[in-house]
Amino acid sequence: MSAKEKIENIEVNPSPNVCCHLCGGDINGLNDLFRGSVVEGEFKAFRNKGPKARQWQLLAPFKGQNLSDKRSLDIGCGIGGLSWQLASQGAKAMLVDVSKSYLEKAQQLFHQHQLKGEFILGDFVTLEQGENLKADIVLLDRVVCCYPEGPKLLEKAALASQDWLIFSYPSRRGFIATLLNAGRFCLNGAMKLFAKEYRFFLHPAEALYRAAGAHQHQLIQEKPLGIWTVAFFRLAHD
Repeated sequence: MSAKEKIENIEVNPSPNVCCHLCGGDINGLNDLFRGSVVEGEFKAFRNKGPKARQWQLLAPFKGQNLSDKRSLDIGCGIGGLSWQLASQGAKAMLVDVSKSYLEKAQQLFHQHQLKGEFILGDFVTLEQGENLKADIVLLDRVVCCYPEGPKLLEKAALASQDWLIFSYPSRRGFIATLLNAGRFCLNGAMKLFAKEYRFFLHPAEALYRAAGAHQHQLIQEKPLGIWTVAFFRLAHD
């Protein structure tokens, strides 16, 4: 189904300023994992404290800017915190997530602050690529580690980006990489034990960067933040 085909607004604080589309189903058990108390907890924490330090780093290039002439695309948007900030600065926000619960909370957040946004439910990789999915700012925060084919996801994100492509991923350096390898083994083992589809992935940084640069984007900065690394790519201009 094309992302252009509208359906009814998700029935959580529906707003005339928000339209919603439906595409696709679940992938990697994300719709099953991210719901209920998990999503409610994230939403409550954001309402109390706002964006986390890692999220502010992803947003750093746009601090204090008027973004009224920009479009943003938040892939794996979660509760919508990154897009909420960009929309507050005037950006035309598009939010994509495979979790219906996350998307409902993102819609609620926008509604409560009277912000406009377009909400797309589904797997970004399977969405039809077109001008409606092009954006000046494309963000993926803690997303590639949840996606079986992380490089494929990033390559399509790069295709959608007309300027910035910014993403976070689990660090693959030194002791942190060793710690995360052990954590992945334990987490995925627990998921298997409890018959959960979800798996945590540690894609090689080289493969992620190669995919992010597949459509003329260049790495301009990478910033380690605890167990995460934030990578900033920007489209090369002649």
